[in-house]
Amino acid sequence: MGFRTALIYHSPLGRPAPADIVAFTEAQGLRLIEESRRDGVIAHVHRGFPSCIVMDPAPGDEACVQLCATLKRDPFTAVVPIVVLHREAAQSKVHQ
Repeated sequence: MGFRTALIYHSPLGRPAPADIVAFTEAQGLRLIEESRRDGVIAHVHRGFPSCIVMDPAPGDEACVQLCATLKRDPFTAVVPIVVLHREAAQSKVHQ
């Protein structure tokens, strides 16, 4: 298996990756993939096995919760770490 060389940044609203995410990927020598579509995230994970997925959902965005659940149900994608940036984090969503 090859090295994990990419970080996927997923913003359903199409927001660009924050400066700290860009700086982190550059410092780690990772390629930053910005993807706004759910299907695009899944396709990138299956093609490239990234180091991490960073999700930046809008408050109350259930689609990101469902995407996390989909990725964690699949044995191949379940091992990819997911970080969720949430401006108004609801504790109950974090524990799902």
